[in-house]
Amino acid sequence: MLRRLSFSTFAVAIAVAVLAPSSAHAECFSMTAQYVLSSPGVEIVFSGRVVEIARTGDWGYRATFDVDRVWKGTAPRRLDLYVCERAAEMPHWVKDQHAIVLAARLTRSEARRDFGIDANQIAFAPTQCTGNFVAHIGDDLGSGYPPTNPPEWR
Repeated sequence: MLRRLSFSTFAVAIAVAVLAPSSAHAECFSMTAQYVLSSPGVEIVFSGRVVEIARTGDWGYRATFDVDRVWKGTAPRRLDLYVCERAAEMPHWVKDQHAIVLAARLTRSEARRDFGIDANQIAFAPTQCTGNFVAHIGDDLGSGYPPTNPPEWR
């Protein structure tokens, strides 16, 4: 049996949905290649295939990529990304998936500790909204360049 809601009940439900803190963490939008390449919060833009997924505890997983193309920054041929599943709008990758990835250095000491990353180790995490929000920009990025070992990683 269907029941009609009163206007006041409907209004309260909408207000709760809109103002609830749990829904206010992040808002993704479809990004352009120009935005991605000029954004200071994105250090590396690359494409690659996921070759390994490994749990790193309760917080998330490590996705290891074989990098085939780079458009921003420098990346080695094989790159690990640490994905915090509890953070809003984080991608979910699976083995053998090919993806365009936006990443930045993982600098927060709490996150590094939770992932078990040594203080001196260079580590990267995907930026929020990496997943399907950038899949369409491949053609607009241009030819890019092959991966190389950054000097600080040698």
